[in-house]
Amino acid sequence: MFAHTSPFRPGPRFNKSSVIQLHPPTADTTQLVSAAAAGVQKIYESGYELAKAGVLLMDLCSGSSQQQSDLLFEAPRVQRDRTQLMKAMDRINARYGKATVHIASTGQTQPNDAAWRMKQEKRTPRYTTQLDEIPIARA
Repeated sequence: MFAHTSPFRPGPRFNKSSVIQLHPPTADTTQLVSAAAAGVQKIYESGYELAKAGVLLMDLCSGSSQQQSDLLFEAPRVQRDRTQLMKAMDRINARYGKATVHIASTGQTQPNDAAWRMKQEKRTPRYTTQLDEIPIARA
């Protein structure tokens, strides 16, 4: 989790980040959102006009290759297995469109809510990964 003000805008400066480590590792969206919210609570200060904020996911690995136990940390709490719920959410979103089903605490009221969408006007073209973006020359 990180947030900072613009280095080009006059006024007070703000630049903070925090790392929330998940034990045990998880693919559960509800736990990821809770961790992000905890990160925001650790770094938030009112009175700043932020230019950028975001969440980075680090040390990603497949569920089949993760270590099952960790001797450096206390025993994990017993948690409900939400694998089927996450798979169902993924299937619904794949069938009916992105953000058809989402975690309520994300703050998104409509799937196409412009206030929560990334600005992508200056995004680099994806010629090598998106077939529909390959330029076509006509003579």
